[in-house]
Order: sequence, then C-alpha cells, then structure tokens
Amino acid sequence: MRGLSPIWRSPLDRFFRNELLDDWVGSAFVETVPSLNIREEKNNYIADMAAPGLKKEDFDISMDENRLTISCDKETETKQNEPEGYFRREYNYSSFSRTLTLPNDADSGKIVAKYADGVLTLTIPKKPEAQQTNSRKISVH
Repeated sequence: MRGLSPIWRSPLDRFFRNELLDDWVGSAFVETVPSLNIREEKNNYIADMAAPGLKKEDFDISMDENRLTISCDKETETKQNEPEGYFRREYNYSSFSRTLTLPNDADSGKIVAKYADGVLTLTIPKKPEAQQTNSRKISVH
C-alpha cells in the first residue's frame, strides 16, 4: 500500500492504520519467523532454531510422512499499575510454523528435540545403512 494515494485504500484500512507510523516503520506488516540453521554430520542432521523468550512447552513439533513441522502459538500479557482501571495493558501474540522435508536417509522415528538458551536444537539421526561408509584405500599401480 505504500506509495499509493490514500484514496485507493479502503475506509477500513485507513481507519486501522496510522499514516505517521507507516512512514516511520514502513507499511508492510512483518511476520517474524525464527531463523533455522541446518548442518550435516557423519551420523546426524542438526537443525538449530533461534527462538528466544519461549519455553519448551510452547513448541509443537510433528511429523507427517517425511515432513517435519515446528510451530508455536504463544499469547502473553503485560500489566503495569492496574488497580481497577487500565493504566496500561498489552497483549502479545506470537505464532510461527516452519516445515522441513527430511532427506530419505533421515530416521524420523529417532528425532530428539532440546531447547536451551533460546535455541531449539533438533538432532535427526541418519538411518543405520546411511551411516555406513564404504571407504577403502585404492592403490596406484
């Protein structure tokens, strides 16, 4: 909507938006999805998701065939000096969902999830047959 004349915006859109705030922070709504780093080790895949401020109970991790979904729905409320009337009351609702397609050699039945220091770590083991290496030394004749 930024750059469009206010006459092109619907009355409801104009009612709920703050033009001054739009010019300051930009008019696009920003959805925050935690960053995800994935690395491969000899016997595992490791996925680290930065998600500070959450608790381990806030995560919902599920498997559907070879798709791993990590999601979170969290509502928080901040209160300050609230006797009878409101002086200040803020609600915050955070929600995200990330879906990963696991490689064929991943053992989805043995995934382990740990949450510590604001980072969710998923250890996704490789199937035993994928862990075996058929390495050998070849001599030069």
